[in-house]
Amino acid sequence: MLRQKREFFWYFPNKNESSPLIIWLQGGPGSSSMIGLFHELGPITLTANGLRKSMYSWNENFSLLFIDNPVGTGYSFVKNVERTETVKFKNDVYVNGTSIGSPDIKNIFKNLNWKTKDFKNCQGTLFLESVDDMDAVFDGGAKTLPLYNNGRVVCWKICANYIDEKNKEVNDKINLGGIIIGNGLTDPRSQILSHSPLAYALGLVSTSQAKELDRLAQQTVYWIDCKDYLKGSASRMELFSYFKNVTNDINFYDIRSYGGNDWSVMDNLLSNEQFKRAINVPKEVKFFKDPLVAATLAEDIMKSEVHKFPTLLDDAKIKILLYQGNFDYRDGVLSSTKWIEEGIRWSGSKEFSKAERKIRNRSWSRKYKNLNWWVINGAGHLAPKDQGEVVKIMIEEFIGEN
Repeated sequence: MLRQKREFFWYFPNKNESSPLIIWLQGGPGSSSMIGLFHELGPITLTANGLRKSMYSWNENFSLLFIDNPVGTGYSFVKNVERTETVKFKNDVYVNGTSIGSPDIKNIFKNLNWKTKDFKNCQGTLFLESVDDMDAVFDGGAKTLPLYNNGRVVCWKICANYIDEKNKEVNDKINLGGIIIGNGLTDPRSQILSHSPLAYALGLVSTSQAKELDRLAQQTVYWIDCKDYLKGSASRMELFSYFKNVTNDINFYDIRSYGGNDWSVMDNLLSNEQFKRAINVPKEVKFFKDPLVAATLAEDIMKSEVHKFPTLLDDAKIKILLYQGNFDYRDGVLSSTKWIEEGIRWSGSKEFSKAERKIRNRSWSRKYKNLNWWVINGAGHLAPKDQGEVVKIMIEEFIGEN
């Protein structure tokens, strides 16, 4: 059965027509890129008192294109979705992995007019919080743009071999300038093992509770090793649920707060019919997060992508920036350190481990050749929201190296 799909995007040009273009896709999976627009890097910030100009917007130096992706996210939708358990295994409704790419984001790239004055002179910078969509970009319309990729929540899914294949097929080459991964779930097997010692070291759990967290982590690792990724995903969620229960609902995206992230003000604004009319969204379109989006990708997000780094770093010579906020319990510093220092087996591994740890304002960084690592102090999972000035400087430095 054919289903009608619609993808929503919102473009903010920079005054300078030749400024780099940042294409932002939020994570989740299934979280709207309006979070990034209104709470992280956009030109306007949304508060309980209304809209105001952002202090550290990336729009100051870059053009910004925010996309709700995949369908089932924010304003992007697909009609006639079956609400059954079998839907999560169907490729024709929601994206369930990178092997089939992402037709949703591909459609946007094919339909954007890259020859208009807004795009023809600019360099492209692609920020993906849900990195499953990177694969599809190279089959779309932006074949001449230098791209940057940022992944946070969902493990990043890009294969350099695919880039090489596509470059052989087209006259205009794909120029992937760099990849940026912020607080990313990249190697679930190693990252899940950090949750028990981190909670114990922070004094969030007792000795017995730490042992239970470790049991759940080992259970998750077992299912991953068995390649039963659905059970591994369920076991991981069981661990986070237990953590919430024994810590009186500490926010695992930022341990300095309780509960979850509150987007109710944003949800109310984006559900307002007058506001939707102003940004060309039909009134019948609802702004929401379909839980089936995450359910469909539950298996895929438990697969490691660390093995792809050597190809990107050594063969493709692509610049990579990895960063984490230090208060993120799920995908923060301890969660990422092992796969960054030991899992990425490339030609510069030894030199990177010995590289100088550079102390910066509210952060530190390490770099060797084309691999960069930043830790943002005083930040949770949404580092641009918590430390806007620091992250803005980091991004400008990374992109500016070109």
